[in-house]
Amino acid sequence: MSLTALLLLASLADPSEAELRFRFIGNAAFEISDGAATLLIDFPYESGAFGYMTFDPAELHTREPSLCLFTHRHRDHFDPAALAKVGCSVAGPREVVSRAGSNAIAAEGPPWNFGGASIRCLPTQHANVEHCSYLVQWHDKRLFFAGDLENLEVLSQEQEPLDAIFLPAWLASDSTRIRAKFPAARIVIDHHRTGEEVAECDGCLIPAQGARFTLPGAPIPAGMP
Repeated sequence: MSLTALLLLASLADPSEAELRFRFIGNAAFEISDGAATLLIDFPYESGAFGYMTFDPAELHTREPSLCLFTHRHRDHFDPAALAKVGCSVAGPREVVSRAGSNAIAAEGPPWNFGGASIRCLPTQHANVEHCSYLVQWHDKRLFFAGDLENLEVLSQEQEPLDAIFLPAWLASDSTRIRAKFPAARIVIDHHRTGEEVAECDGCLIPAQGARFTLPGAPIPAGMP
């Protein structure tokens, strides 16, 4: 499905509240669905890159309609060679788009829509690459995806409430400060190595690979779709 067709889904989406279901694939990668469309954050990535999480090759399958939204081009977040197996449209910084083929758009600029979700790239700093953290508003939920964010300056500028904040393990120790500003937000820690002991993060969700959860609420019991 073309990206133009996917964006048209925004105008057709049911405006009533729908439950978002999350599944942690590995690294900073999440599969998020409202039952009608799927958003894949930082997936597909190169399995095992830089000593981070591997994933089952069966993850490389189509989910239609779907958008693969990338924070940056590093291999533990983005694998252009695997995109054809996932069959998604692609958005991300220009360095991602230039490697992703014709069915891709640059995420920078004004907010834009996919499947009823409003997506905004927040240009943020990581190493020497173009990097977007993302604000995603989908149904009644406001979500922040940090990617490989190096500091929390961008969150200090956010004035509206957030329902979930997805942070890399190296920022887990800042959870107390984040919770003071966003007391209702669920903090989800990602990009930890298998078996890694994450810094103290009281009340945070530190999902095991493959874990499913909703917002708000507890993890989905095993066996549920």
